[in-house]
Amino acid sequence: MRGGSVLRNVGATAVVAAAVGAALFGARAGGSGVTASASTTSFMAYGDALAPGWVNWSWDSSVNYGVSAPVYSGTKAISWTVKAAWGGLYLHSDTGVSSSPFANLSFALEATQAGQAVSVVLEDVHDNPLGPVVKLNSTYGGQPIAGSWKLYSIPLSALGGVNKTVGGIIIQDESGKAEPPMYVDQIALTAGSTPLLATATASAPPSATSSPTTTATAAPTKPPTATATAVATQPPTVTATPTHTPTPTPSPSPSPTPTPTPSPSPSPASGGYPWHTNIVSTTFWVGEIFNASLSDGSQVCSAYDSQWAMHWSGGINMGPSPDTGCTGSPVGGCDGVPSGTTLAMFTCQTEARSATNGYFPTHATPHENPFYLDLPFDDLNDPTAFAERCQVIPWATQLDPTGAHCSDGNFSYMKNHWVEIVGPNGHTCYGQIEDAGPSHGSLYHDATYVFGSTDARPVQGQFNDAGLDVSPALNGCLGYAELDGDNDHVDWQFIDAQNVPAGPWKTVVTTSPVTQ
Repeated sequence: MRGGSVLRNVGATAVVAAAVGAALFGARAGGSGVTASASTTSFMAYGDALAPGWVNWSWDSSVNYGVSAPVYSGTKAISWTVKAAWGGLYLHSDTGVSSSPFANLSFALEATQAGQAVSVVLEDVHDNPLGPVVKLNSTYGGQPIAGSWKLYSIPLSALGGVNKTVGGIIIQDESGKAEPPMYVDQIALTAGSTPLLATATASAPPSATSSPTTTATAAPTKPPTATATAVATQPPTVTATPTHTPTPTPSPSPSPTPTPTPSPSPSPASGGYPWHTNIVSTTFWVGEIFNASLSDGSQVCSAYDSQWAMHWSGGINMGPSPDTGCTGSPVGGCDGVPSGTTLAMFTCQTEARSATNGYFPTHATPHENPFYLDLPFDDLNDPTAFAERCQVIPWATQLDPTGAHCSDGNFSYMKNHWVEIVGPNGHTCYGQIEDAGPSHGSLYHDATYVFGSTDARPVQGQFNDAGLDVSPALNGCLGYAELDGDNDHVDWQFIDAQNVPAGPWKTVVTTSPVTQ
């Protein structure tokens, strides 16, 4: 939908006929923020769940916001697993909360092995540090304890958070390597002139079945920025040491040896793909007729498959499409709710999806993956994209070492490739590229946005500047607020097939080639 490409290729020369969670980064639509009143004694950013308007912006981490054990208070806690050095647990709000009524940042933390070390920093709503990064040294109660909860209360004055709008709370790895899980609970801004220093309480080891299986992972590999080491005097002083703060538009930092932001072209086998953050996403679906008079207004066909609806549905064919963009393509397959017994009356509407059946459609049996998406780079039909695809698509060499298909008009490097997406609900879900869009006209070659490492914005300029369309299955899995809108935001990155974890997105995997 929204300009999904239905361009057609003539031989090796493309002829333009006309138009994918957590951790979330950049300005994010996350509901309304919270403004604390003067009588407020605490603001709970996380207590069994994220506060309304607060979302997951974690990086280089696997995050589960709903584990049932161990729990410090209530019924749920956060499981946070650092996947790479300096990974961070990051809670973010676009509108933030006023810190005026509060004196401390408090939270409970439990390690699973000795030596796990973390630091804390507050951010504004634009992803800029409000003050120094504070390590949990003896001044603030010391590092977490394996197998026991420790409650921390850090003065906002030490974090630069007095009388500020707090838009982010970060707890970051200081070990410099991947770590086993840590558990976090009761993250709050609290009132009171005297902070409650860290206290420890033992907890039972978590059972292997105590946690939900859905995790939120996001890893926008950004250069380390400065942290600060707190000195055990009052008031604390700080000295800069390297850390890692993810931001789509990094502010200057005092890091003496910044690490370059990764490019999309290093060894794809190692998963070195950059994150694209805070991207508007719309929804489209197989069989949808968005606008029959537009050359890119129907999903009966796709940029890579002239018989997409029929192949996806396993052969349903009510007759040839009269639509401008998909003329002659078989009509009838529908990833949603079909209606109409004749070709002229046929419609295909979307539907809400549920985890109870793996987000699969309730009125169809898909023969190709229902977890699909598109991106605005049509390497088959757009002349510019076709000409440069072997230079800009990071996995082209991996897929085609000799370049034999670079000029092959019946081969796509994009089709069937996997994408990892972090949604508004903080969940990470996966899908395959099966179309091109959202875009329009001759703009299906947005290589800077799709493959670049600078977190560039899409250039197509329509549909609220959307940067990908996702299927109804991904819409449900990622927790979109709208079934068919343009106000949901996601983070996404490419991922190689061998790195895609098990999940409903692997129940039916699309392997079909290009069909002209």
